[in-house]
Amino acid sequence: MAYRRLFLFVEGDDDERFFEQVAVPFFRKRYDHVKIVGYARMKKGKLEGWVRSVRSMGADYLRRRAASRNGSFRYFLRKHLPEAL
Repeated sequence: MAYRRLFLFVEGDDDERFFEQVAVPFFRKRYDHVKIVGYARMKKGKLEGWVRSVRSMGADYLRRRAASRNGSFRYFLRKHLPEAL
């Protein structure tokens, strides 16, 4: 079985606390490694570098933006964890 990694890119401190307390325990059941990366204070180039690195290693990632209406988190759950909905 392959080593599965998930990177959660979150914008603010509140998002980071929420994901640490609620989402990470849920995702640890399905991933070998779950890492939260706060990007609010990162320069755009550094964030793009992180995403390129994550993609190159074949890991899954999720970027959570505050006040986002694009449904990316819901899409991710539907695609990877349909039983969670």
